[in-house]
Amino acid sequence: MDNYAVIGKPIHHSMSPFLHNAHFDQQNDAAYYTAYEVDLSELEQTVAAFKTLKVRGWNVTVPHKIAIMPFFRRVE
Repeated sequence: MDNYAVIGKPIHHSMSPFLHNAHFDQQNDAAYYTAYEVDLSELEQTVAAFKTLKVRGWNVTVPHKIAIMPFFRRVE
């Protein structure tokens, strides 16, 4: 099963998991989307963990949009 995520702080208000999981269900995709509250000090460890766990993709919301960029070779 493919895993996708959104990270930020705060993240409890995010509708992304609801919207993406509804889409996955409608398309019968073997995937799920989860929200993770991540402190600024945890960004590097979170990126490493997502890579290790083979998270297929993730979105980054405020306040981490700029701070996360050094942890990637390429941003799309």
